[in-house]
Amino acid sequence: MWGSMDSGQNDNRLSIASSALALIRSGEARWVAAGSAIFGILFSYPMLLRLTQPSEQNDWDFESVLHWVPYHTVTFFHQFPLWDPYKCGGMPMLGNPQSRFLTPFFLLHLAFGPMVGMHLEVTLHLAIAWAGGYVFARLLGMKPLAAVVAATVFPASGWFPLHLGEGHVTFLAVAYLPWLLSLIMLAGKHLGACAVAGGLLLALSFFEGGEILLICGLPVIALYALYESVHRRSLRSIEFLAIAGALALGFAAIKLIPALEVLRAHPRTPWGPAWVMWHDLPRILFSRSQEQLALHDRFFIEFGTYTSPAFVILALAGLVMFRLRVLPWIVIGWFLILCVRGDNCLIPIFSWMKKLPLLSDMRLSSRFLIPLSFCIAIVAGLGADELIKRFGTAGFWIVVVLLLAGTGDSLMVGTPFLKHAFDRTPHYFPRSLKFREIADGDTFDQTVVAQANMGFVHCYEYTKWNTNVIGYNEAGYRGEEYMLGAGTVRLSRWSPNRLSYEIDTPSPAMLVINQNYDPGWRVGSGSGILMQENGLLAVAVPAGRQTIVLTYRGRAFVIGAIISLLTVLLACVIWWWSERTARPIRPPAERTADALAPPSDSRRAG
Repeated sequence: MWGSMDSGQNDNRLSIASSALALIRSGEARWVAAGSAIFGILFSYPMLLRLTQPSEQNDWDFESVLHWVPYHTVTFFHQFPLWDPYKCGGMPMLGNPQSRFLTPFFLLHLAFGPMVGMHLEVTLHLAIAWAGGYVFARLLGMKPLAAVVAATVFPASGWFPLHLGEGHVTFLAVAYLPWLLSLIMLAGKHLGACAVAGGLLLALSFFEGGEILLICGLPVIALYALYESVHRRSLRSIEFLAIAGALALGFAAIKLIPALEVLRAHPRTPWGPAWVMWHDLPRILFSRSQEQLALHDRFFIEFGTYTSPAFVILALAGLVMFRLRVLPWIVIGWFLILCVRGDNCLIPIFSWMKKLPLLSDMRLSSRFLIPLSFCIAIVAGLGADELIKRFGTAGFWIVVVLLLAGTGDSLMVGTPFLKHAFDRTPHYFPRSLKFREIADGDTFDQTVVAQANMGFVHCYEYTKWNTNVIGYNEAGYRGEEYMLGAGTVRLSRWSPNRLSYEIDTPSPAMLVINQNYDPGWRVGSGSGILMQENGLLAVAVPAGRQTIVLTYRGRAFVIGAIISLLTVLLACVIWWWSERTARPIRPPAERTADALAPPSDSRRAG
């Protein structure tokens, strides 16, 4: 299969399904699945050993509350998680750009609970990154052992445990980078189907809050697509990006439109200049004291990208034994280094990129080190491939030794930092029988506060979230609902997306709810006009006794859901047409033998 994918020699266009079948019959797919599972388990063992223990250190608390609220909303209230009453005095849940529940991995959260689900996600994304790296390397024409090298270097790099130990769960979506690059290569023969798959992956990364893939991975994707277009003298890769990007916007509309609405009302706070000095790069890439550096200076987690010397040797071999197929990764890698240098670079690419509409949210130039480590991985794989080809058995065993040494070294240097996700023991709060807001000075108790049926007023979010909500432990607190004017109000039913009140007032008055106002709220039943009172949710009600019900849905969600549904239908048509117009397929035995044959030197030269 993999040999036919990077070859223009075979004119017969195989369907993706039949090509996958050829791979499965070859047995290679089973080895890839087993290898990726073993890798994922090995490089996430500190979390698997504490699978059920809450990880509340730093950003883990920020992320875990974003997972617990959707879990609780679905399992206890049986509602779609549209509104989050537990953070910042109330804020959109679906519209939060960093929410992560619109993903197949949310099924793990529903099955095992959000904490176990988050830990399992770490293991599975490591496996996905490894398998994707292997597939892409084979598409590049590497031998299996060299493909294992390329697959290992990227997710074994020090950036992964540092960021995940800190709680940057949204970085997990970068695991899809090698898969997107694989689709660019396959698009030459399967444009429609690959564009649909690419659009789904891009949308999935947005659903998982994966700004690193969508922003920092963008130069790798765009530059590699440009290289493929020039190398193959075809615009298929550019067409792939255009179609996949358009489909991704449609797939993601169900969250994208609500998120844009939230960002307009609460824009992200911009950072000042960011840069990395040239003399810092050796320590960032090669220092074996990454854990100590990160513990001494917590901000180092944004920089550490340890690459084992054994892998560096293979990468140097790829550069020294130069072949044309190394050239695009040198160019892309150099471009990323200029991005890493940031605002202090002579060629300020990072500064220019921040002026673009979709990239204006970039904060730290050091995050471009993550895709840079992927380029190093591919060059290391190409170096291993050249060693095997030029030195035969001796080269094979040299690569084996360096691979084992680099894997073991990475496992010892970087992976133990994952245990620091459990460093902090949170303060536990007694459960409140009725939902109420609490003002707490400890920013990192958001999850346990929510689990205690309380809302965290002064919370930590992607930006400063101003609120006039008052906690029950603050002066001026009048309750979670109260009347301005004569009359009484009694809560009859409470849930995140639906609030029901019994009101009795002798004259027109105003019902005030101790949550932030949001235009997504509606008067579901009863007589009243929705409005805001000093930034709080309020309803102007007429005189009399009535039951008034408020529901949260929002026009942005409805419009986004309709667009996403229509995009799914369009994608099905594109996929069907792509497979229907594929050329006849040769017999399975003949196809399998040809597909698994390694590419000739003339086909590998580029």
